[in-house]
Amino acid sequence: MQRFFILVSTFAFLYFPIKIQAQWSAAPQIIISIPSSDFANVSGAGGGFGVKVIRDFGKRSGFGLRGDFAFLSHGKEVALVGTSVGSFIAEVRHQSFRLTFGPQYSFGSRNFKMYGGVLGGFYIFRTNTDVNTSFGFFQDSTGDAALGWNAGGGFQYDIGLGPWLDVSFEYQTIYNITTEFQVRDDQGTVIDIQKQDITANEFTIKVGVIFFLK
Repeated sequence: MQRFFILVSTFAFLYFPIKIQAQWSAAPQIIISIPSSDFANVSGAGGGFGVKVIRDFGKRSGFGLRGDFAFLSHGKEVALVGTSVGSFIAEVRHQSFRLTFGPQYSFGSRNFKMYGGVLGGFYIFRTNTDVNTSFGFFQDSTGDAALGWNAGGGFQYDIGLGPWLDVSFEYQTIYNITTEFQVRDDQGTVIDIQKQDITANEFTIKVGVIFFLK
């Protein structure tokens, strides 16, 4: 069902035939990420940048299709990890690329609008792990792809300079991020991190400016 939603949203965003004049807009953004639930145990708060592109189906309808791209880098988190030779303290850092699509509805006045939307898509995570043991220092990194979705809303305000201020708040859910990988020391000795699939949840705050394109 998740994959069906993502494919339909992507197709509609790129090819959906409309009979009324559509307006495009784009917004570069600065992003703050606050992990929650199990994700907060293995990842610190993070930040990054992104851009969203919106195709509005006319001013009267309020409906549009939106695509978001973002890159986030999370702060390191100290955690106890199980390995093939015992449990050790590790420093874990996450980075992620995100590409999501979905519908958006907006409403408001001439110089102030509010909006909400639900988007689904693809998340690529990279995990960097440093493990200190009594017999050496180990480190490595691994990448993994996952499906996810987000829901949220925000507002846009005309600041009188052409582009509008754009602020939004979202709740992200990314499914089945695996933490099974290996770390090694500079002599090539390898130890396995035990597998742990988690569902990553986080709150994101996005601040940017939106440009209305003709």
